[in-house]
Amino acid sequence: MRLISAIILFTYAVAFNLDARQIQSIKAFQALEPYQVISPEPRQWSNALSFGIWHTTSPQQHHTQGSALAILGLPLDAQTPAYQLTMTNGLQWQYLECVSRRHLTEIAHWPVHSNKGQKPALACGISGLADVTFYLTPEWDNQFVGYSELSDRSIKIRSLHFLEKTTYPTLFPVGYLLTDEQGALAQVEISGSGRVWFRPGLTDQTQLELAARVAVLLLFNPQN
Repeated sequence: MRLISAIILFTYAVAFNLDARQIQSIKAFQALEPYQVISPEPRQWSNALSFGIWHTTSPQQHHTQGSALAILGLPLDAQTPAYQLTMTNGLQWQYLECVSRRHLTEIAHWPVHSNKGQKPALACGISGLADVTFYLTPEWDNQFVGYSELSDRSIKIRSLHFLEKTTYPTLFPVGYLLTDEQGALAQVEISGSGRVWFRPGLTDQTQLELAARVAVLLLFNPQN
């Protein structure tokens, strides 16, 4: 019992000191230099953010305009508040409308064909080269898994819960890993101001589409 209590206390202590520690990077990204995230205030949907050549524009919260609802398969007459932003590399763009867990609770009947019938913690409709979706769903022990489509592949997302030089996982996510069938595509650190890693050799289009999903993960707060 004492050991279990000690583990719980340690986990809480780590969770409240995330800004002081860095994520335990997976092997594929340990030798790569990450992009530093620049934002006036992390985890705030109303603030713009940037990393590398990618940056968001016009972040805001309004009622959805219908495009994201249609992509997500939600009723077009629903007036659900959504977070809206555009991710760009200066040449191309990705437009996103995202609905968080707090607002998803207002949707009484989740479509059975949307996210396999399971109500997620975060759902986004994304317009760009193709109209696609992004879902992040809670699992046991405060872990999150998700999936999305890019214009040329499907990807999976899972939360990361280990910081450098620690033995036990954190209570809440400290980052996310995005993968395709070939392995790791991107890694996101959400503690502190944030950092981002991309797999070398990706096309400009793939990097932009990943950057849009990364921006959502940087802004998402699992406690809301």
